[in-house]
Amino acid sequence: MNQSLLEIDPELAKMFWGSAIVWAGYCAEDILKTADLNLRPADLRHAVNEMKVTYCKVVDSVTDVVTRATVDPVLTVRLNCKGDNVVIEKPTHRRQIEKHSILDRQSEISTPIADKLGLPLIVLKERPGLSWRDRHFDVYMENCSAAILNPPHQPSHTGTLLIVRKDGKPLHPTHLLALTIYTGERLKDSYLLRNAYVTASMLNPSRLNQVSKEDFQRWYYGEWMTYLLGDRSAPSPFDIDGYNGPVKDINIRCEENGWYPGDRAFLKRWENRQGMVHRMA
Repeated sequence: MNQSLLEIDPELAKMFWGSAIVWAGYCAEDILKTADLNLRPADLRHAVNEMKVTYCKVVDSVTDVVTRATVDPVLTVRLNCKGDNVVIEKPTHRRQIEKHSILDRQSEISTPIADKLGLPLIVLKERPGLSWRDRHFDVYMENCSAAILNPPHQPSHTGTLLIVRKDGKPLHPTHLLALTIYTGERLKDSYLLRNAYVTASMLNPSRLNQVSKEDFQRWYYGEWMTYLLGDRSAPSPFDIDGYNGPVKDINIRCEENGWYPGDRAFLKRWENRQGMVHRMA
């Protein structure tokens, strides 16, 4: 085992056995650079960063393969925080297969809107990613979509969240995004303009009586289907039984000024900027 890596991170020492050789090379973007390619001791940090990112990606890939082979796996949504989204380049709303035993876990975050809809969820906090947990920790723990799960009480510094339906039925990334947008639309005070920007802290929990399964169904098959960001091929979470179509990840970035994906104004702005990325799982 590489004792040097063991001092940096035990996880790296378990994956990268023996000696490590690091070298620099040119790429197309380096043509105008004048610095030489000689590495110095301080450059070790770059090599370690790459190792950490590789570790996270390999672990995710292996875990996915192993979990799929288990009995009765469950489709969940991984709501990635800024660290996992920016450093490891994971989409903000990512499908993830989990073992059926996850349904025995207790939720760590309340979801009153989902409960009112008749869509109870289990929300679990994931461990901070190896590739970013020792730098800019507070910044990378930011998860702007987390605050909309229980506005205005839920803070956004939760890190990455794993979200699963309590009934074990498939939860698609588009379902979770639709839930956040619907929440922003229904809990937004009536005096605000239709296209007004809002934050989770501005939402009014006393308007919970505006939320119902029937209203969500009408909204989902109506207004939600007009948004380019959502997966319009997926039926409502209440009609998901028997659906065998593709599951699409969704990747959006939260605005620097604190706007979050919880209102139609945010989505329309993203669509106009073509700031969304759909990935076929």
